[in-house]
Amino acid sequence: MPKDPKSAQRNPVTPLPKVDPRFVSPVLATVVQRWTLSEADPSREAAVALLSRLVGTAGDGMDPERARRLLDWFVREYVPVWLDSAGMIGEARSLRRLPAVINATAADRANEALVKVLAAAQTDAQRAQEQLRTSISGAHEESAPKIAEAWNAAVDLIEEVVRGEEVRSLEAGTTAGARAGAAELAKRAGWNLGVSAAEMLAQSIAWRKAEPQVASCVAAAAKGEEWTGRAAEAKEAAAEALTPAVHELSRLAVHLIEQLIHPRYT
Repeated sequence: MPKDPKSAQRNPVTPLPKVDPRFVSPVLATVVQRWTLSEADPSREAAVALLSRLVGTAGDGMDPERARRLLDWFVREYVPVWLDSAGMIGEARSLRRLPAVINATAADRANEALVKVLAAAQTDAQRAQEQLRTSISGAHEESAPKIAEAWNAAVDLIEEVVRGEEVRSLEAGTTAGARAGAAELAKRAGWNLGVSAAEMLAQSIAWRKAEPQVASCVAAAAKGEEWTGRAAEAKEAAAEALTPAVHELSRLAVHLIEQLIHPRYT
């Protein structure tokens, strides 16, 4: 399935300008170098302006503290943004109320909380997709062979959105950045649980937003009509559904990186 050119033109995704790693903390450099923002992201200008302030942080002895704070941010801010966006307000609140994830005891508590969050996120993601699939199957039972290709295409397109650079780049950067100085703490806190939960939550959000477009796509296939354009509309709807969370995370990330430049004094 070709990529939707309208979506690409409206919201091009580009990495931030490179920073010279010789002069920048490895933790900060890893996060920034893997961070991409769309041209429409309101935090892009602030993020670019922040880059010059990273110079001089290499070898300052603060990377272990940066890594711990990055882990804490991921657990208590990054994952809760996805929970809020999926309507799981109580779960988001429970993560934000955790003690700062800066030692083994707090990491164990975070792990327990993330186990529950992942289970809830998986259930929600499965429900979002299966409810629509059941509804479509019931409405077009006689055309099952015709609609299979359209349904599978819609699944692939929405998964492509969830795996997209704009959604996953900050998570990838924080993963590598935290592990640069807090690998054992990140493992103990259940970092991978948080990554999986965020992906499941993004799927839930995308599926619910794209329901009408997916249903229209499959209905067209059932009638033997051209459906690829409607599949592209489903992808665009899914991407739009994730945009508020992506922009909120960019805003929070700018604030986080400002704190990480001189963590001793913040």
